[in-house]
Amino acid sequence: MKNIQSAAANRRLGFIFIIISAASFGVMPIFARLAYTAGAEPVTVLFLRFAMAAVVMNLIMVASRTPYPRGLILLELILLGAIGYVGESLAYFLALKMASAGLVALLLYIYPALVTALSAIFLKEHLTRIKIVALFLALSGTALTLRISSGGSLLGILLGIAAAVDYAIYILLGSRIVRRSSPLGSTTVIITSTAGVYAGIVAMRGVTYPTVSTGWIAIIAIALISTVLAFGGGAGKKRQVARQEKAGHAGE
Repeated sequence: MKNIQSAAANRRLGFIFIIISAASFGVMPIFARLAYTAGAEPVTVLFLRFAMAAVVMNLIMVASRTPYPRGLILLELILLGAIGYVGESLAYFLALKMASAGLVALLLYIYPALVTALSAIFLKEHLTRIKIVALFLALSGTALTLRISSGGSLLGILLGIAAAVDYAIYILLGSRIVRRSSPLGSTTVIITSTAGVYAGIVAMRGVTYPTVSTGWIAIIAIALISTVLAFGGGAGKKRQVARQEKAGHAGE
């Protein structure tokens, strides 16, 4: 009985973390457009976003005395951030410059359907009828929206789709890598390695900072709300799943 109550509590907390993460990511396009309006360029926004978030995440790691990943898993996490998340975030933020925030967000959120399709193709996961219907409805709805939408250029739409594809691949690879490390440690390494790549980019091409305070406020919000809090919600969800699995095994 105790294990059942614990599993239910973990499930509720997991849902809360999912909502926090989704809401935090969901407001990011609004903040990004505010930063652009204030004169900042996408690469500068991304550099500041991940640099600020990396500082906060590493401070949390030190304060909580959480050990950093080591060895092969550390290298895999660095590559996941430096290649996977850099590609997704760059395509997404460039798309926000060329299309409406609503359209780009819609395009990104076809990634669950893409994850399902890619899992079936490459991981040989079984597609149930419900999954097939959901996949068809998701892609059909996106196609219909693209036909009636006039909120962006063709390049912006293609970048939005590229961001969704990249994120789906990131999710598939990340699900196999992150499970071998602590959620906080893996998140910190991914964010820090992403920040490192953008630091190199801005070192070569320069930065274009916001010219008014609202731009800086928007960038800080992206870093703290749409990165630290959003990733933290995802990490919290992973912890609850792990606890639920342990509770389940203990009751067997």
